[in-house]
Amino acid sequence: MSKAGVTLITIAFFLVLLYVLPTSSIDAAPSTSVLTQVFYPSDDAEVYEGQPYVCYGSIPVMRVYYLNSVRLRSFIKFNLSSIPPGSVIGSATLNLFMEKAPSKSRKLMCLKVNEPWNESAIGWFNLPNATVYESIETGIDSGIWLRFQVGPMVQMFVDHFFKNYGWMLEDSSEGPKSIDEKSEFDFLISLYSKECSDSSKHPYLEVNYYPPHLELELSNASIYGWTKLTVHRKTFNNKPIVVGTLNVKLNSTSASGKFSLTRGGTPIDQLIIPYGYESKDFWYYDNGTGTYEIHAWTEDYMFKVALSFGGRTIYVPVMNYGDDTKEIKVNPVFDNIPPITKIMMYDSTYYNGQEVFISNLTRFVLCADDDVSGVKEILYRIDEGSWSIYSKEFTLATYSDGPHIISYHSLDNAGNSEKDNVMKVFLDKIPPLLSAASPVEKLISRSKAVNFSVKAEDLGSGVKEVELIVDGSSQGEMNKSGDVYSKIVGLSEGNHSWNIKAVDNVNNLVYVNYSFTLIVDNVPPWISELSVSSNPVFGEPVLVTCKASDDISGVKEVYLYYSSDKGFSWSKVEMTLKENVYSSFIPPHSLLTEVQYYIEAIDNVGNAFKTPVAKYTVGIPIWLYAVVVALAGIIFIAILFKKKSISKVV
Repeated sequence: MSKAGVTLITIAFFLVLLYVLPTSSIDAAPSTSVLTQVFYPSDDAEVYEGQPYVCYGSIPVMRVYYLNSVRLRSFIKFNLSSIPPGSVIGSATLNLFMEKAPSKSRKLMCLKVNEPWNESAIGWFNLPNATVYESIETGIDSGIWLRFQVGPMVQMFVDHFFKNYGWMLEDSSEGPKSIDEKSEFDFLISLYSKECSDSSKHPYLEVNYYPPHLELELSNASIYGWTKLTVHRKTFNNKPIVVGTLNVKLNSTSASGKFSLTRGGTPIDQLIIPYGYESKDFWYYDNGTGTYEIHAWTEDYMFKVALSFGGRTIYVPVMNYGDDTKEIKVNPVFDNIPPITKIMMYDSTYYNGQEVFISNLTRFVLCADDDVSGVKEILYRIDEGSWSIYSKEFTLATYSDGPHIISYHSLDNAGNSEKDNVMKVFLDKIPPLLSAASPVEKLISRSKAVNFSVKAEDLGSGVKEVELIVDGSSQGEMNKSGDVYSKIVGLSEGNHSWNIKAVDNVNNLVYVNYSFTLIVDNVPPWISELSVSSNPVFGEPVLVTCKASDDISGVKEVYLYYSSDKGFSWSKVEMTLKENVYSSFIPPHSLLTEVQYYIEAIDNVGNAFKTPVAKYTVGIPIWLYAVVVALAGIIFIAILFKKKSISKVV
C-alpha cells in the first residue's frame, strides 16, 4: 500500500473516532455526542397458516396477508448486545423495503414478540406470542421503504426490562374480503428479507443513542501509601447504572503503580462491576514520588465501523463506553516490615491435642497482609519440595499417607521477606479397618434379640463413629468397648442384610455389607436311652450312659450329677461322647449307701434339659459274700471243736 493510502486510512480512522466517541471530563459527565449503529437481522422468516409445519426462514421475502381464512405473518429480530446497558436511546427506526405493495393500502402492525424463536425452526404450529406495539399505513406504491419508530421498545431491550425477541409483522385487518376487494393482491404485502440478493434492500435497524461512561472518584483516605478509589458507571445524564456486568481496565502513568481490590492485596489490572451494582471500590499504591494519572476504561460492547478505500473495506473498532482519568499525587512511604502470612484449613480436619490430622480433601488457603507496600507474592512448599508461588487453595491429595510439613512465607513490594512459617500435619487417606463382624451366614439364637458386633480400627486419626444399618434402616451409632462396637436389635426370623458405615475423624468412610439368616431355638435337647450299671456293689464305679440330641442348634455339653447325702450336695462330672453315646462313671461308695443321680444336656444356645432324679443302693459284691460264708464256717468249726474239747475233760 502506498504512503498516501496509509495516511488516508489513518486520517479516516481518527475521523471515525472523533465522530463516534463521546468526550469525557473528570468533573462532569461526557458531552451528549450521539453514536449511531446500524444492525442487520440475525433472524427473519415468514409463517404460513396453510403449511403450518413448513419453515420459511431462508426465502428472500417476508410476506404479510390474509386470504380465504389463511394467514401469512413475518418475524424479524436483531442482536443488540453491542449497545451497553445504560445507553439512552435517542431514536430507533426499523426499515423494511416493500418490494410489492397491496392493491389497496393496508395497516401493517409491528408487534413485540414475547417468546424465543429462530428462523430455522419457526412455523405456524409454534407461533410465539406477541403484543401490539406500532402500526403504519403501507400505501399502494411498491419499491419504497416502510419505517417503524421503535425507540422506546429498543430502550426497554437495552435496559433488560424486556428480553429481545424482536418483532412480528401482521395485517391489522385479518378477516374476510370486502365486496370491493377482488383478489389476493388487494391484501398481499411483500417485504425483502436478509436473504434478498440485493444487500442494499435488506432490512435494517438504525439506532441513535447516548452511550454510558465511567467516572472515577478519588477518596481522601490514604493509608500507608494506599489510596482508595471508586469507579462508577453512569448514563450520559449521570444516572447510576446497575444492569449488566462490566469489566473495567485500569492503568497508571507510573511504572511502579499497583492496583488491588483490598489494601495490600493481590495486584490487579482490571476489575468487574457486577450485575446489580453501580460502582466498585479499589486501591492504588505507588512507591514512587510525583503526580500520576489513573485511567479507567472498558473494552466491553465495542463495535466495528466499516470503511471503504479503493474498493477495499476495513473494519475499525470503536469504543462504546466513555472512560475517565484522575490525577493522583504520590509521596514516598518507607517500608521495612515484612508481611504476615496465615494458613487456614477447610474440610476434614481433626486435632487430638498432639497432632493435626487432615484428609485428601482438606483445603489449605494462604493469605497475607502488608499495610504499607502490599504483598507481592506468597510462597509455599510441601516437605522438602521446591517453593511454589501461591495462587489458589491446594490439597495434599497426591501425597502419601503419613506426616508432612507445609512451609510458607510472603514477600512485599518493598522487598521485605517474612521468615518461614511451618505447619505439621498427618495425612490420613485410609478409612477404618473392619474385622470380626458378627453375625454372618447363620445365627441360631434363643431369642429374636440379635447382638451385632464388629471390630473397627484406624491407625491414623482414629475412629469417629460406627453406624449400624439393618435391612436398609439405620439403627444409629453402635456402642464402643475398646475396638469392638456392638448393638442389640430385635428382628424376625429369616434372612437379613446389615451394613456397617464407619467414619474416621477426617471423614474417610468405609461401607461394608453383610447378611445372615436368623433361626430362633428355644427347644432344649432330648435325652434318651439312659442306663446305669446293673446291681451296683461296694468297691466298683457305676457306669452311666445315655444319648442326647438337638435338631436345631446341636448339643453343646452333657453333665452327670450325683449325690450320696440325700441330695444335700451334688457332684458334677462332664460326660464324654463316643459313637453317639455319652458316658461317665459315678465313683465307688460305701456299702449300702443310697446314691441319687440325674443327667443334664445343654444345647449351643443355652437351652437345658434335666432327667428326673434316679437312685440306687450300693450292694454286697459276691466276693464279700464268699468271705462272710467262709468266716462263718470257720467260726462254726471252731465252736464245735471247742465243745468237743470240753466234753473230753469232763
